[in-house]
Amino acid sequence: MRGFAFARNPIVIHIDAPAEGEVAHDGGSFSVAAGGGQPFEGVFYAPCDLNISDVVEGAVPAWPEIATPGGIGGVPLAGNAVTVTHSLSETERVEFVALPGGVSRQNFRKYAEGGTDAFAARFLNRKANFFLTVRSSDWRIPVRADELGPFHFVTDTPCSIMATDLDSGKSKTYGPVSGLCALDLERVYADLGKPELIDIRRDGKLACRFVIETPEPSLERFLIKFRNSLGVFELMMLTGTANIDRKWEGDDENGGFKQFDELVSDFVDSRLRMECVNTITIGTGYLSPERISLLADIVASDECYLLDSRSAGTVKSWVKVIPSVGSFKHQLRQTKPEKFDLELKVAEPETAFMPDILSALGSVRRGIFTDEFDGTFA
Repeated sequence: MRGFAFARNPIVIHIDAPAEGEVAHDGGSFSVAAGGGQPFEGVFYAPCDLNISDVVEGAVPAWPEIATPGGIGGVPLAGNAVTVTHSLSETERVEFVALPGGVSRQNFRKYAEGGTDAFAARFLNRKANFFLTVRSSDWRIPVRADELGPFHFVTDTPCSIMATDLDSGKSKTYGPVSGLCALDLERVYADLGKPELIDIRRDGKLACRFVIETPEPSLERFLIKFRNSLGVFELMMLTGTANIDRKWEGDDENGGFKQFDELVSDFVDSRLRMECVNTITIGTGYLSPERISLLADIVASDECYLLDSRSAGTVKSWVKVIPSVGSFKHQLRQTKPEKFDLELKVAEPETAFMPDILSALGSVRRGIFTDEFDGTFA
């Protein structure tokens, strides 16, 4: 089994001095080939410890969108392979698989104190919560029924996932898959008859349990998709009220100018069309401590989307947003649920205003029959 590492956590390569002690301070060169791109080259003085995480983080690709036909899918690890070589040895080389993202410093320290790492202890452990989720570090994973989606994991050997309804005993096996993988929990939930508890076995070993929670009723619902700390997309539903704040950006220096009016033989003020930046503020509703942590990961996320509320069926339209929060103050030892206001700045400013359309053919007069019928019925 090859080694794995997170690109955002320290990746330290130790290089010993040459056997001849008198040349211990001689320099050398090293090369880091990552993600199939152009190798990075640098110099060092042995002995030394090289932390190459910055190089690796800039080279490895983001997790791709993984198709899950039948409920599970995977893509090869080749794009995440890293090779490190140096000039003091023609044979010594370090090879591993690097994943975007990383665990928190608190987690990193705890794993190190235990003489292990995140992959051995959790993400490659067949008896642990091996999913790349920040919802829970426990073997039980709470997830609301309206937040079901792909749950990602990694493996360099083919593995199968068995999901079991704890109440009825009904089971279904998905896979085998290998590489960068995703299990479609929404499909699993439907296949098992929408149970409350789903046990997950990896290669026959009981690993973790999904606890499916019933969402509270709400007039307004807003689904957020974001890259979590571990580099994969997760979902969170917000159920508070939403408001939109439109601000037109521009000033006299950038957008204003004088234009000569021949009729009055004088200059009049004019300006270029201004860009409008939309910011959507959504109340989170009351959150438990676990969901407050999930919200914090949204605020820190480097890629975040809001589901267009008019999306229907399997075709979803996502709007890229920049998340922030005015105040994140809450009790350190939480004794009651608390709520916040999440601000989502739409990443794309707008200069034109007109009614939104749902499709390219939204302006075409529709017939009374659906698309399954031919032109005779139009």
